[in-house]
Amino acid sequence: MHALSRSIRVLPILGISGFAALCASTGFVPEIDMIVTAEHIGPGAVNLTPAPGHPISCALFDAGFIEAGDPMVNDNPPAATDVRQALSSALASRGYLTAAPSAPSLILVYSWGVIAREHTRGIDALANPNRHARLSVVATSRQVAEIEGTVASSITPPQRNELTDLAGDRRYFVVVSAYDAASAGKREARLLWRAKMSTRSIGAWMPEAMTALISGGATYFGADIESPLKIRSSALPVVAPAAKPASAAPGGPWDDDFISALVRHEHLLFSGERSPDPLRKGKYAGVSPSGF
Repeated sequence: MHALSRSIRVLPILGISGFAALCASTGFVPEIDMIVTAEHIGPGAVNLTPAPGHPISCALFDAGFIEAGDPMVNDNPPAATDVRQALSSALASRGYLTAAPSAPSLILVYSWGVIAREHTRGIDALANPNRHARLSVVATSRQVAEIEGTVASSITPPQRNELTDLAGDRRYFVVVSAYDAASAGKREARLLWRAKMSTRSIGAWMPEAMTALISGGATYFGADIESPLKIRSSALPVVAPAAKPASAAPGGPWDDDFISALVRHEHLLFSGERSPDPLRKGKYAGVSPSGF
């Protein structure tokens, strides 16, 4: 990766749908520079990849808006329904259908929001959950483990410096994690792939950034790339083929308490909150997926 450059035009906070309408009426579409990380984490990811004429049925769950680290005033998030609809459309454009399937193949859990340093907690130590979350947003799971010293490191000093610098920025982000639905039916958290998109918050409004992150990251849903990529994305939402609206509470052959624990686990991973992880403590202890 090279040092990032950015050229972001600042627009009023309109919400994702209002912002899209403004772009359509004026022909003015801002762009952002973003970092994309996509990786296969568990076996079977390739077998659950859409092909032309063969979409993958998914159940979509929102892990909730995250505002981690030092807060900033007047940084208003878009409506959760707007984020869900933008993501559902982007997923559908890549063959991942989220229209309330009765027997999904994948459980997709998405986290979104803003993350920054947490200066009130003191030094930026390796064991700091906030630092771990910030690294997790911009780096692969292997790179995070190498930087934190839990596995042997192959990262060069320039790569390490680049990733830690990125993690030091205040960033808007969207993360999509894909779990095997059949395993979830047996109360097993089998993580298959994860795509992470983020951009610096300076110079962009959050609704604009969320749209661009989802649009730019769509190509990488289900992909496996060795290192984070720097790309430029339009802040215009992806338009997918017509489909039924995504359900806010898709049903499935699983334990609702387990799904709640899985969603909470994802939220904690990218928020850095100091709370018990339901997949590591309590009745689901021991089923935490790899790649964390």
